Amino acid sequence: MNRVLSSLCLAAVSLNAQVFQTAIAPGKASPIAVTVLPDAACKLSGHGDSGISHSLTLYSDDQGHIRFHAQTTAESIAPANLSLQCQAGSQIKDYSIEITANAALAASSAPDIAAPPSSSSNIRPPLTGDPMAPTQPELLNRGYPMRPDPNQQPEAYATWLLMVTTPTPIISPKFVQEPNRFHAVANPNPGTNPVLPTTGFSGNWSGLVLYQDNRPGDPFPPAPYSMVWAEWYVPAVTGEPDIQDDSAFWTGMDGWGSKNVLQAGTEQQIFTLSIVGIQFTITNYYAWSEFYPLPESRVTDFPISPGDHIVAQVWQTFENGQPVQNGNCMIANLTHPGFLTFPILPPPGTIFSGNTAEWIMERPTVGGVWPDLSNYHAATMFNAFAVRSDLTTVNSSGNSLSLNLTMANANYVPLSQVTPTSNTSMSFQWLGFK
Repeated sequence: MNRVLSSLCLAAVSLNAQVFQTAIAPGKASPIAVTVLPDAACKLSGHGDSGISHSLTLYSDDQGHIRFHAQTTAESIAPANLSLQCQAGSQIKDYSIEITANAALAASSAPDIAAPPSSSSNIRPPLTGDPMAPTQPELLNRGYPMRPDPNQQPEAYATWLLMVTTPTPIISPKFVQEPNRFHAVANPNPGTNPVLPTTGFSGNWSGLVLYQDNRPGDPFPPAPYSMVWAEWYVPAVTGEPDIQDDSAFWTGMDGWGSKNVLQAGTEQQIFTLSIVGIQFTITNYYAWSEFYPLPESRVTDFPISPGDHIVAQVWQTFENGQPVQNGNCMIANLTHPGFLTFPILPPPGTIFSGNTAEWIMERPTVGGVWPDLSNYHAATMFNAFAVRSDLTTVNSSGNSLSLNLTMANANYVPLSQVTPTSNTSMSFQWLGFK
């Protein structure tokens, strides 16, 4: 698959290095895909005029495809030079990537970052017959997502119906656990709060949280949350000069007032280089899941791009009113069709409670600290609702159980905020990096 302007050739970087040359159009995020060692862990590095070096960790799929995005503010004479070192087992190989901002050259390249189904995928046939006939366990056993209630959530049901009646590549997900990257519980963690607030602040979360019950001590509390659903378009991000920024968009359960959280979402990473006065931004978008306090598990064979329509479903199976401790996640890309579903083993000693459900924009914990929040500008989540273990549906807002969280720094300067736009949709607004 040729996604570069020139043929591969030996470069002077090292004896085994190869060089890729490509062009992008200024003013928009352009996909870049190169072919390297299959199933490799790669470090993409860049050096700007300041001499500051930045890097992103990327993983190739089983066909050796590496994907990221680049953007510039103007046409450039000098290219941005990136180095890519990849390791697969004991094999290490170096590559050089030269990116020039030139609209005419970019028009002749026009790469498509959407990959064909990998060798680990197969096509799921459309669901036929009465879509209401199969039970939820039957749907899951046949490889379909859980069905929203068509009366309580008609828009989510319409999305579900589109998903199950369309032939879709089913991906057997490949994961890489990132030991220094966590999507932690909210900070400050409120513990058991005797009074239900309607608004609050967090250093790492912004979004909506549903409590289980606003009547502490109720002898007949409602059933715990067992499933959450959310849809969003992957936000395109920008960043600061000479800084690496990060953000994560996700839905999940637990995490507010507990020590664990079961979650799945997308990540938006960026670093910026200044080459002869022109800014080049390099971005990486990927899907992930986590059962905190375990670290993030990145999905390496499920390519996503800014603007992709993502559907995420996280659920916990209950038997006789008690949770079966394995969590479950479903992530679907409706723009470049792909579907994956998988269980998540909980950390040792973790007890899932289902006390809260969440829809969150986060700055994750990386190397023990919070990075600056990448500028996602504005983003939306929609068809956002939760289902209790007794099958009661609860909307993300418009009820007495909803908490609106603003992300703020240590001085309570807001970084990200959310505004409900309906009972099942919300608008996020970026306010600051740090």
